[in-house]
This record gives sequence, C-alpha cells and structure tokens, in this order.
Amino acid sequence: AAAAMAASPEQADFAQKLQDSLDALLENYVRVLQGAKLGSRTQGKDSVERERLQLTTSAAGVVGDAQALLKMITELKLSVLTSDLEGLNVAVDQRNAAHAQARRQSTEQVKALEADIDEALSRLEDHYYRSIYRE
Repeated sequence: AAAAMAASPEQADFAQKLQDSLDALLENYVRVLQGAKLGSRTQGKDSVERERLQLTTSAAGVVGDAQALLKMITELKLSVLTSDLEGLNVAVDQRNAAHAQARRQSTEQVKALEADIDEALSRLEDHYYRSIYRE
C-alpha cells in the first residue's frame, strides 16, 4: 500500500485495477469450485439446473477476468516499451552525432585527397609540357 501511495496516479489506478481483476477472478474461481462440490450431492432437477447456470456464469466470469488480466499484461508490455522512449531518443541522438562526426572526418579526408590529386596532376602536367620527349 505504501508503494502504491508513492507511485504516480496512473500507476496507482493500474494497481487498483489489477487488484480488482484478481479479486474478481478469485471470487469466480471459488464459485466454480463450490458449485462442483454442491453438484456432487443428489438434488432435484430444478436445483441441478440452477447450479449448472451458476457454474456457467462463474466460468464465464473466470474467462472474462482472465481476458482482462491478459489485456493488462499487454498494457504493461506497451508501457515498458514506451517508457524508455527518452533513453532511446538519447541513444539515437548519440548515434546521429557519431555519424555526423564521421561524415565531417570523411569530408575532410576527401578534400585533402582531392588537393593531393590536384597537386600531383599539376606536377605531372608541368612535367609533361617540360619533357623533351614530348612530340
């Protein structure tokens, strides 16, 4: 209870909803078990029909409560996935920064290589025009 008080209102609501669903599931399950015990005694046709209806209703309640719990599990999974969205954004920003740095370094290296190639071509052209073997 103290942990629920320290939690956010959404977490407290979810915890209460979870507790209510579990209580309802347990209550319906107990009714199914009680109906099975009562059904073992010999009774009149009306009583048996009433017990069968109560068992059917309780079993449907168990199924409905189990489905509600499965839905809550799905909500929790989604919450876990999206709760760390800020951390994921930070990681993406860091990777973007690393890629931008790598791009800048690559651009600088390409420019340096271009300058080296231009200088080498100029020297080669100069050498060609000064060559005595040029026809």
